[in-house]
Amino acid sequence: MKAVRLLVILFILFSLSSCNYSVRLNNSSEKMLSTSGSEDSLFFAIATTEKNMELRKSAISKMTFGPSLAAIVRTEKDPELRKLAVSKITFQPTLTQIAKTDKDPEVRKLAVDKMTFGPSLAQIVRTEKDPEIRKLAVSKITFQPTLTQIAKTDKDPEIRKLAVSKMTFGPSLAEIVRSEKDPEIRKIAVSKITFQPTLTQIAKTDKDPEVRKLAVEKMTFGPSLSEIVRTEKDPEIKRLALSKTSFHSALSEIITTDKDSEGRINDLGELWIVNYEIKGLQDIGRNDLAKKVDYFTKKNGEQSDFDISSFDENGNKIFINVKTTKGSINSSFFITSNELEKSKVEMDQYLLYRLYNFDENNNSAELKIIKGDLTHLCNSPKEYEINLN
Repeated sequence: MKAVRLLVILFILFSLSSCNYSVRLNNSSEKMLSTSGSEDSLFFAIATTEKNMELRKSAISKMTFGPSLAAIVRTEKDPELRKLAVSKITFQPTLTQIAKTDKDPEVRKLAVDKMTFGPSLAQIVRTEKDPEIRKLAVSKITFQPTLTQIAKTDKDPEIRKLAVSKMTFGPSLAEIVRSEKDPEIRKIAVSKITFQPTLTQIAKTDKDPEVRKLAVEKMTFGPSLSEIVRTEKDPEIKRLALSKTSFHSALSEIITTDKDSEGRINDLGELWIVNYEIKGLQDIGRNDLAKKVDYFTKKNGEQSDFDISSFDENGNKIFINVKTTKGSINSSFFITSNELEKSKVEMDQYLLYRLYNFDENNNSAELKIIKGDLTHLCNSPKEYEINLN
């Protein structure tokens, strides 16, 4: 009897699908199917009463009436059949209700995947506990204020990260950079900012060097880059800013801001040598090394024992100490005990660049290079420091 009953049901399903459907082929060979409400009721009856799983699945796959499909989702225990029913639902409030209430995360995920109404998606982000479903909901949101709110308030950093990646409004992105504690999320926000004053502010104030570096990479305004060269303590960021700055722009910044004549000449001389080293490496086809020329006279607020690190033609690292004067080659100059010691320790890599006859108006000078230990060039000290303690 069971076999006969099964055959009868299969015959009914086959008859409904082959006889009561009208099929019309258009020029694109697309099938357009129509079914009557009575047939949908019969499919619903089979889907809710038949014990055979394949028959129930077949019946649900042929259903088109939304309320009946929603009823299947509410009452059916098998999650695979519920998913099949959800896949055929298009009514947004029904999908939202399923996404909020179904116990199976896969069913909820499928419902969210079919949702398009922004406020409902935002509600899912606020109430859903499963992080993957929440991420799916965020990925479908386009309304910028909603994304900003999620980026500012959600506790999950991965959710905030995804929200920021979808943001496009500059002021909101800048707000994220100011308020977000996670540097990776701040970096994503910076990567989407194009407004130059905002990038400059980030490059000058952010505590994380990687965030500042990314901001500098996106900067294009010469005077702001020159300011970074002058104020940044991190040598890598300083070098990056310098590589993006026109030489004359950097010179103008130093001349404008450095009121001390001797200090200005030293800064201009060091910048002249940086340009000299970069151009020299580029001329021999070593652009890879030219990008690594480091310029820093002060690191962490303390005087260094050299001014510039560069490379020779063989790719070996060299340490350059720059001494600049407007006077002739015979003009005397001073070196510190640290600089002298550096010339002894790094004898094969230490170079003194004596820049003389320097003309800041024409940006011209002559250069003498002295390699290695400077002891033989140092006169005996004329004064001694005495500490009675």
